[in-house]
Amino acid sequence: MNLILRFFRRGAPSAPLRFFDREHKQWIVLPTGQHAFICGVTGSGKSNLLAHLIVNLEPMVRAGACRLYGVDLKGGVELGLYGGLFERVAATLDETTSLLDALCNELDGRNQWLREHRQRKIMPDARHPLIVLVIDEAGELAGGIDRQTKQAQEHARVSLDRLLRLGRAAGFHIVLASQDPRKESVPQRDRCPIRIGLRLNSEDEARMLLGDAAVEQGAAPWLIGVKTPGRGYLYDADMHRVVAFGVGLVPDNRILEIADAYAHA
Repeated sequence: MNLILRFFRRGAPSAPLRFFDREHKQWIVLPTGQHAFICGVTGSGKSNLLAHLIVNLEPMVRAGACRLYGVDLKGGVELGLYGGLFERVAATLDETTSLLDALCNELDGRNQWLREHRQRKIMPDARHPLIVLVIDEAGELAGGIDRQTKQAQEHARVSLDRLLRLGRAAGFHIVLASQDPRKESVPQRDRCPIRIGLRLNSEDEARMLLGDAAVEQGAAPWLIGVKTPGRGYLYDADMHRVVAFGVGLVPDNRILEIADAYAHA
């Protein structure tokens, strides 16, 4: 087994969302329930970073301890590569509103279970698996021109905001990805305490995404070179810390292996 595939299999089950920082030889863990926003220009490595997170979730999905959902408003081109590893992938705006409504219903059911059992938090298990929702190109949920599109986008944003606000205790973890760090493009970014900046266009964009404190601590995603996709900075707003990282390329054959394994799931 080659070195990169061994990296994919490391890490504690209690840290399902993680990726390996090749440059510093360490795992970077996204704390469960701490929603994350990943942002970077085209070619900065967003899809590859999502691939790291998704591939590392595969053992939990296989064990029934995680259910993976996706929204990919590029027609499912990116997330559709993983086949049945995803329980469901929404590739259109109508499919997105339907999926988010279904997840809100799941949230209601879990909250009812918490009330009935006098619990405050779901501990993910086979009965209540961790639910991970990956939304690629989250900016497509805003900026509609016609009335029908605007209404559908608003419906989706309201449902997504509810999941972001209330989902942590119920075992939901949401990862948003976009090319645009502006709040008007992705208004839900403020619900994400974990911010990840890949290559950005300017210092102003870095401050929009990561905040002034992160830039003052050394985060400089606007200085990342065009020829170094996968490099970036993670800012944990809860812990007030910046982590620089660089990830390698997830091999295409690894993604195809997963798609083939779950083709008939």
